[in-house]
Amino acid sequence: MVANRNLLLLLVDCLGSDALLGAGKSAVTPAIDGLRERGVCFPNAIAAATYTTPSVASLLTGLYPSAHGIRSLAGYRLPRGCHTLAAILQQQGYDTAAFVTGPLGPETGLDRGFGLYEHRDAADVCFGPWGGAFLRSFPERLRAPWFAFLHLWELHHPRYVAPEFEGESWGRTRYDRALSTVDAFVGRLLGKLDPTETLVVLTGDHGEKLAQGTARGLRSTVRWTINHAGPLKGLLERLIRSGRLPRGVRDFGVSMHGYHVYDVLARLPLIIAGGDGFAGGDVIEGQVRTVDVVPTVLDLLGAQVPHGPAGQGVSLREVASGARADLSPALIESHEATKMNTGLLVGIRTPEWKLCFAADDGDVPWELYNLRSDPAERRNVAGRFPDVARRLHRQALDLMAEGQRLALAPEALSADEQAIAERRLADLGYL
Repeated sequence: MVANRNLLLLLVDCLGSDALLGAGKSAVTPAIDGLRERGVCFPNAIAAATYTTPSVASLLTGLYPSAHGIRSLAGYRLPRGCHTLAAILQQQGYDTAAFVTGPLGPETGLDRGFGLYEHRDAADVCFGPWGGAFLRSFPERLRAPWFAFLHLWELHHPRYVAPEFEGESWGRTRYDRALSTVDAFVGRLLGKLDPTETLVVLTGDHGEKLAQGTARGLRSTVRWTINHAGPLKGLLERLIRSGRLPRGVRDFGVSMHGYHVYDVLARLPLIIAGGDGFAGGDVIEGQVRTVDVVPTVLDLLGAQVPHGPAGQGVSLREVASGARADLSPALIESHEATKMNTGLLVGIRTPEWKLCFAADDGDVPWELYNLRSDPAERRNVAGRFPDVARRLHRQALDLMAEGQRLALAPEALSADEQAIAERRLADLGYL
C-alpha cells in the first residue's frame, strides 16, 4: 500500500501554455491560478503527440507513441502488458476512476486499470446537468485512497461557454471564455477536496491553433475544397506539406490541432500541487515532458513501479527543487491526421532548438528553429545549421528506436470496435 494520498489528474483538452500563462491571456482563471500558487508550474511541458488519443496514452503510461503503440485518434489499442498509471495504483490499493469524453472510448485500451471508466457525450458539459451531477457525487463515490482522471472538453471546437461567461470581460475570444467556464468548474471541484490529502495535477493534451471570424471561415472553405478535390486531393495535400509554400499558406485549411508538431500545438502548462517539494508557487521555466508525469506522480506517492517495460520519462522532483535542470530532449508526433493524411511528422525539441521532419518522406524539407531567438518558429534555419539538424535528427531516431524496443505486440480492433470509433470521430467532426 502506498501513502494514503489521493490523486486527481485534470486534463483540459486543447489547453496550450500561452492560453493559460501567456502575456496575452484574457481568460479569467482564479481557481487554476490559485492551484498554481500553491504548487509548482511548468509552462514548458511538451506533449508527446498533438492529437488527443496518443497524447493521453503517453500521459497515462510515461511512454512515447512508438512504445505504447497508439499513433492517432482511432484505430489503435494499448497493448496488453503495457503498464498504466491507473493499473499500477489499482494494484497498490487505490480506487481508480476515469471520466472521459471525445475519442477516448474503451476500445482504445486506456480504460486499463480503472475500476470505473465513464465515457460521456461531448455535449455533456461541465456547466450542464452532467457537471452538476458530477460535483454532487465527487469524491464521495470513491473510496480513499483514490485516483481520478477527469478529461474536460469545453475548450475543444466548437467551444462550450456557460451563459454567464458570454461576455468580453471573461475573454476576448470564445476559446478564452470557454477557459473561464472551465476554471469556474475546477474551482468548485477543488473546493470539495482537502489539499493536504490530495495530489492535484493539471495539464492539457495538446494546444490549439486559434482562428477567429473571417480567417476561420476562409480556412474551413479551403479545407472543404481540398477534401472534395477528387483525384487532385492527394496533390494538394502533398503541396501543403512539402515545405515549399510559405508557412501561412501551408497552415491554411488545416485542423486546429494535430496537423503538425509546432510549439503552439505541443507546448502545455503542467501544474503539480500537493506533493513534497511541489508547493509555494514556484515556476520552473525549463523544458519538461508529459511522459515525465507518471514517474513524478509515482515518486510523490511512494508507489512501487512493477516489473516490465520502463517508462521513458523521469521524475521531476529534483527539477522542482532546483537540484537539477532537466535537459532531456522531447519527442513529438503527429501521425496520419484524420483530415490531412500527413504520414508521420516528428518533432524533437531541446530548450534551444526544434527540428521538424517527415519520418516517412525524405522529400519533405526539414524545419529547424532556434527557440531562443525565434520562439514563434517562423524562420527555418536548417540550411544555416545543418550539423545541428543532423544531430537532432539522430537523437529523434534513437528515441523512436528506444520506444520500439520497449513496444509490446500491437492489438487490432474488432470490426465492431472500429465502427464505433469511426462513428465517434464523425460525431466529433473529425471525419
